[in-house]
Amino acid sequence: MGDNINAQITKQSLETLTSQNVKVNAADINGLTNPVKVDNEKLNKVKDHQAGGNAPFLMFMPIWIGSIVTSILLFFAFRTSNNIVVQHRIIASIGQMIFAVVAAFAGSFVYIYFMQGVQGFDFDHPNRIAIFVALAILGFVGLILGVMVWLGMKSIPIFFILMFFSMQLVTLPKQMLPESYQKYVYDWNPFTHYATSVRELLYLNHHIELNSTMWMFIGFMIFGAVSSLVSAIVRKHSTKRTEVPS
Repeated sequence: MGDNINAQITKQSLETLTSQNVKVNAADINGLTNPVKVDNEKLNKVKDHQAGGNAPFLMFMPIWIGSIVTSILLFFAFRTSNNIVVQHRIIASIGQMIFAVVAAFAGSFVYIYFMQGVQGFDFDHPNRIAIFVALAILGFVGLILGVMVWLGMKSIPIFFILMFFSMQLVTLPKQMLPESYQKYVYDWNPFTHYATSVRELLYLNHHIELNSTMWMFIGFMIFGAVSSLVSAIVRKHSTKRTEVPS
């Protein structure tokens, strides 16, 4: 913008001098051609060892796949535990939730400090990022497990397809996405909210806030908890092999 202003002012000045037949000394040429001093300053500069600004994509697939694996392990955790009585199934479902919280926080801190210590990623606030990632994992596990308790393993391909079609949303800004993605996918896709929050926390030095992304994760957690409990109460369990969910 500064160069365009300089060019416009220079053009107007030369036209004025020409129309008035004014001669200009060589020493004054620089003042006419560059009347505006332009200083370029980068805001929120991406540091070295920060994935060149692509951390949201770098932290997308491991978190999502890890959430799927965690959900599958929790899904089968009580498969042969003979929880026939409803009260026992409810207790087992609550146990699943507790294990999900422990796995989410343990996995997120291990992952973030592995990136920092082994891969050399430069985190300004690793604990802040780890807490956000833990909440994201917990939300994703709630979403996945809440669906699995009703559909079983048949639902897993759905989540991998969702991941595949969401890669562009994580890597590209909204303006560079296909028009159909901008209109029909971008606003509701959970990965766009996740990627935006990672970008804000890591590169813009934002704090964890109770914004739309956090409410989305909370909604996923509530959905997973309610769905698991309802499934444990409503669904019939075999007397030979049982699972929570069935």
